Amino acid sequence: MRIICIRHGETPGNAKGLVMGNISGRLGMLDHHGIKQSEEAAKELRTAKIDAIYSSPMERAVETAKIIARHHMGIPFILADELKERDFGDWDGKRESDVPWNDRWNSGYRPGNTGETPEEYYGRVKGFLKALFEKYPDGEVLLVGHASLGRVLGAIQAKRGPEAAKEMHHQENAEIEYYTIDSI
Repeated sequence: MRIICIRHGETPGNAKGLVMGNISGRLGMLDHHGIKQSEEAAKELRTAKIDAIYSSPMERAVETAKIIARHHMGIPFILADELKERDFGDWDGKRESDVPWNDRWNSGYRPGNTGETPEEYYGRVKGFLKALFEKYPDGEVLLVGHASLGRVLGAIQAKRGPEAAKEMHHQENAEIEYYTIDSI
């Protein structure tokens, strides 16, 4: 299965350097720059042979996915809770510089006291990919999500565990990455 993964376009919260996690509302919606980023990504993906679009249900991801979907009418467009950003607990809304941001991928680390550990988030994404692989083993699927998703996809493609996510590429806003998953 080939996965095209895009991180949502920029939001006001991203521009301010905030931990976005599960923030919604104005800070979690695309800003003008994020809309332009998403439109540029949509142009780049307009000829891709996509079997389905799966998006995080968070506003910033849905907005990005809808912009891309305009070029892919008639294919399934599905919101998947499993693609939500990792839960960063009470870090949400704080500046990345004000929390131990670099510790977030350490094994067993629970950010913001109540957030998801790397293992929990990795398990959530891997379980989703397993079901997706069963449905589209030879297909091409677009996933619209968040920065943590790209790191975990990289670790899964490399057939490594959650600890490897720390070493994987940090996806910028509206950056497109490609993954090939041949087994899960």
